[in-house]
Order: sequence, then structure tokens, then C-alpha cells
Amino acid sequence: MTSPATLIRARFGIPMEYHASRSRTIALHAAAATNATEIHHRLTTGEIAFITGPSGSGKSLLMQELQRVIHDSVVATPIPDRARKPTIEMLRSSVESRLRLLSACGLADAHPLVTPAGRLSDGQKARLSIAQAFENAELFNNACTILVDEFCSTLDRTTAASVATSVRRMVRTPLRLICASANDDLIEHLRPDVLVYVPLEGTPEILTRNDTCTAIPGRSCPNTSESDSQETRSTVPGRSVSAKERRTTTPDSPGFTTGLPPPRPSSV
Repeated sequence: MTSPATLIRARFGIPMEYHASRSRTIALHAAAATNATEIHHRLTTGEIAFITGPSGSGKSLLMQELQRVIHDSVVATPIPDRARKPTIEMLRSSVESRLRLLSACGLADAHPLVTPAGRLSDGQKARLSIAQAFENAELFNNACTILVDEFCSTLDRTTAASVATSVRRMVRTPLRLICASANDDLIEHLRPDVLVYVPLEGTPEILTRNDTCTAIPGRSCPNTSESDSQETRSTVPGRSVSAKERRTTTPDSPGFTTGLPPPRPSSV
């Protein structure tokens, strides 16, 4: 009886040989290394790069290559379940600096501050990890890049938007921030200077604020008719949305066009 894995390989043309799979892996790493180098060179101090795309598209691989390419980097690391120190003692700077960083990352309530870090929720641990990364970058006392994979991925969307807005304010020269998440709604709040879209298949698209994104679903070139030309804004890479397009935007994802005509006025 033919195994299910063999049937899938035959159906989708996946090679059986080990060396063929290894060659594909090598090619993926080489492409990620090239893209990581380009992102590194495009991003200047005080700026943010946001990597997005579907789950399984290779965002984490690109983040790994960025860590290899960028020598002066600080990586946000997960908080272990066995961490017993209270949250506020997981940082090393002055009490004022700790409170500032934790508050900016959405950990301002007193109870989480004295809770053992290992007992925090996944979302709280993610926020503490970001605060630690920013503290380490500040203690680095030199130009460095903060790398955060799965940025705000475990947070509810309201909290994620709030954290992204705070993080946007925290990134100043000589720091740089590169983060990755499948949740592209964070673009509006993070307002990245460089946007990277990683598709499941094909070449990633690397954009700056003056570029128009053609790969992310729901994005299109702005309407340049006379009535809209004065109202068109380009606030984030790939986002140049006219007033007419904003009227057809989904409420939970600002700036994304639905492709549907605006609702007709009621005849009543």
C-alpha cells in the first residue's frame, strides 16, 4: 500500500531524494541571507522594519538570517516558565527605567509587576520580553538593532495595537527595530519605515515609505483622479490610500481596500 506521504509527493511533485530537499533548504537560506542583507542596508538608525506574510512563509528564517548578518543586535528571547523572579525584577536598570519600559509595553498594573515572571500569561510574557530587549539595547550604549520575532502575535488586537504604538515612540537613534508577525494590522500602529512582505511562494517584497505594495492582499495603487488626488496620503510603506478607498475599508483593518463598491444611500 502506498504511503500517504508518497501520494502527496507524487501529487505535488515533491522530490523523494534527500539531496533534492537539502538543495531546496540551501536555496531558501541563501535567499533569506540576501534579503536580510538588503533590509540591513536599507534601514537606518531610528527606523523600524516590519516583516509580515502568511504563517509558514519564512519570516522566522529571515529573522534568523538578520541575527547572523547584524552583529550589533539584541534579540527578544522568550520568558521561561520556570522564571521565579517578580516581573519588575526581570529588568536590571533603575526602578524608574523599569517602570517606564514595562508601562510602555503594557505591563503597568501593580499585580503583574510583582507576579513571578513564569506565571504570567503568554501575552504578558511576550510584552516582558520586548521590555527586556529594549532595556538591553539601552544598556548596550551604542548603535544596535532590536530583533523581535512573532511581535505581539499572542496579544489581543486592541492590546497589540497599543503596544505597537508605544514601541513606535520608543525607537529613536541610535536604535533600530526589526520585527516580524503574520498580523499585518499592526502596520497602521507600528508605522514602519521599511515593510517586507514574505509570500508563501516567490520573492519577498521590500518596500520603503515611497513605494506601493502590490503583493499584500487588499493593497492597490491609490486612485489618482482629480477629486481624490489632494486627499491621498502615504503614511506607511505600501499604504497610499485615497479618501474614496478609505470609504470601502474594513473597520478592523484600516487602509485595506475590500474591492467592494461603497454602500448605496438609503432611499427612505
